Amino acid sequence: MNTIIVNKPSFKIFTEDLLLLKTEKIHIVCPALIKGSYCMYYLADSMRMNINDVIKLCERVEAAKEPGCLYPRFNFTIFPTHASGADLMASMEEVMVAQEQYFKTDKMLFAFDQDSWPDLMVVKNALQQKINDWGRTWKIKYLKSCYFFE
Repeated sequence: MNTIIVNKPSFKIFTEDLLLLKTEKIHIVCPALIKGSYCMYYLADSMRMNINDVIKLCERVEAAKEPGCLYPRFNFTIFPTHASGADLMASMEEVMVAQEQYFKTDKMLFAFDQDSWPDLMVVKNALQQKINDWGRTWKIKYLKSCYFFE
């Protein structure tokens, strides 16, 4: 079965996806932003993670310029901002490896918006390319649907 990317209106994030996150049925990827971000909403507000811990994790991801997976505590990955070109593709590769080896969910949500990434099509195209590459070279066992905000 091919993995597909589906556009999802961002207003739906706060209901159905939060339930899926709490029941470990979705892997959510958010940019490492602190103020007013989906990362802060999901981890600090909804999952009751300490705000200072979320800030430290975001800062660590930004300093390392690579994704930070919170497995097994949460089905959640914090994604570095400002990645481009080869760095963006390398980060997408790391996210896909973590998805298939650890998270093993059939759904992923990339919760990016204009504030986190001014050109969302660049990220969406990188994601599609990485899924296509993985589909040709590896068998994607778990991921069936990948949601991306409109």
